[in-house]
Amino acid sequence: MMGATPHMSAVFDSFSRFYASSIGKKILVALTGLVLIGFVFGHLVGNLLIFAGQDAINEYGHLLQTALHGGGVWIARIGLLAAVLIHVVATVSLTKQNNAARPDKYGQHKAQVSS
Repeated sequence: MMGATPHMSAVFDSFSRFYASSIGKKILVALTGLVLIGFVFGHLVGNLLIFAGQDAINEYGHLLQTALHGGGVWIARIGLLAAVLIHVVATVSLTKQNNAARPDKYGQHKAQVSS
């Protein structure tokens, strides 16, 4: 890498080796999955506040407006998009790796007819 410091190159090399391993991809899939589940759960809890009354849902809306003001919404959107992309790319890569490691399928169990 031209112009990169030796430290940055070492970090990139470490991440590259981490991602190249099956375990590294599985860890990334797990972490991004947790991020996405956390988003869905937080969204669910926030939307369920509608049943707690008008004040509760209004406070939640105000919290979102003030906490994510000044670019926070875009940071959250980009973070979620990155999590989805990493999750999908790593999962597809793992599936391809697994299929290449064992091209023949496992034995199939066929049900036997009985009287």
